[in-house]
Amino acid sequence: MKNRIWVSSITILVVGIVLMLTVLRFSRGSKAAKIEVPVAITNETESLQVVSSMIEKNRLILTVKNTGNQSIIAYRCDSKSKQGLTGDWTTMGELAPGSQFSIIVPLAQLEQDAKTGLYKLNIAMAFFEDGTAEGSWEHATNYRNKIIGEAAAAPQIREKMALVNKADHSTVKKLSEDLKALFTPPQKMSRWQQIGYEGAMIRAYGQAQIMLREQQFPDKIEKRIIELRKSVERQATLGRNLVEGRQNQ
Repeated sequence: MKNRIWVSSITILVVGIVLMLTVLRFSRGSKAAKIEVPVAITNETESLQVVSSMIEKNRLILTVKNTGNQSIIAYRCDSKSKQGLTGDWTTMGELAPGSQFSIIVPLAQLEQDAKTGLYKLNIAMAFFEDGTAEGSWEHATNYRNKIIGEAAAAPQIREKMALVNKADHSTVKKLSEDLKALFTPPQKMSRWQQIGYEGAMIRAYGQAQIMLREQQFPDKIEKRIIELRKSVERQATLGRNLVEGRQNQ
C-alpha cells in the first residue's frame, strides 16, 4: 500500500513538472512570436501616420492611419532586401480620414541596420482622389500616369461590355476574346501609362473569364457586368479629374 502511495506521488510530481515546463515553453513561444519592437521608419507624408509596429512570425506588421482631411486612394512604401532588391506596396481603394489599415511585410524583404538591428521602411507617398499627393514627386507622377493609362482603356472596355447579353453565351465569350485582343497599349503612351492601360485590360479580361465559367448563371453574369462597369467608370472619372486638374493649373 505504501509503495502504491509512493508511486502515485512521484507520478503526480512528474506530471506537475511537465505541465509547468509546457506552460513556460508556450509562454516563451508566444513572446517570441509577437514582439513589440522599435522600427526605423521614415515617412515622407503627413497624412499617413504609423499607429503601431510589431514583428510577428518573421513579418513586420504596421498599423497606419489617415490623419489628414482627404481620402487616400493609393500609398507607396519602399524597402530594400539583403539581396538589394527594392519593393513597394501600392494599393487602390479609399482610406477615409481617420481610417486605419495594416501593412504586412516579410522581414526578408526589408533592409536591416547592421549596428542597431532595426528594420528599415520608408513611407514614400500618399495619393489623393483629386490628383494631389504627398511625399515623393517621382512616385506621385508615375501613379498619375498609371491612372491616365487606366482611363484610356476605359472607353474600349465599355464599348465591348455594351455588346454582352447575359442570356447569350456567345457574347460573353466574345467579350473575353475582344479584351484579350486589346492588351497591347498604344505606343504613344509613356511607360507608366502603358502599365495602367495593361493593368485595366487584364483586370477586365479576368472578370470576363469568370463570366465564362459562370455562364449557366445569368444573374451572376449581370452582377459582374455591373461591378466591372462601376470599376471602369471610376477609372475614367479619376483620369478625367487628373487631366482637367492639370489644365486648370
